[in-house]
Amino acid sequence: MLLAAFWPVWVADARSRLQPETVNGLERLFDVRVRPRFGDVELRRIRPRMVAQWRAELLAEGAGVETGRRTMNLLQAIFTVAVEWGEATANPVSVVRKPKQGRKRAVQPLDPEQVEAIRAAMLAEGRERSALMVSVLAYSGLRPGEMLALEVRHVRERTLLVE
Repeated sequence: MLLAAFWPVWVADARSRLQPETVNGLERLFDVRVRPRFGDVELRRIRPRMVAQWRAELLAEGAGVETGRRTMNLLQAIFTVAVEWGEATANPVSVVRKPKQGRKRAVQPLDPEQVEAIRAAMLAEGRERSALMVSVLAYSGLRPGEMLALEVRHVRERTLLVE
């Protein structure tokens, strides 16, 4: 079976497990990064060396470390299901090292004028919630996941409680 032929089967299964936005992002990632290289290749013919060469090509093309990691994680997840369902005998991605994770440079926070310009543009578009999120992220130092977990009870007079 070709990888491109197995993809719709995998996506259908993924839709039962993942959020729609996540699946949409994975579909874009597959179409841009995976399909051009492996779409027309039979699952059983994809080998670790091919995956390692593809990883190197992705990085050389400027895809970025995090994009390389996400793309390899997607291909590995596809093969995990393919092995589970008997469409492949092994997962060639699982033995290939993923690009090293980690920040290469220090975070450069935006200055207040830049933050306020972003907020003003969002408010002009009627995106009040987005503008609020920009404020919380920029001025509190919270990470996105911490901000999304905030509830009304976490907002104090001069502080935010992060649990």
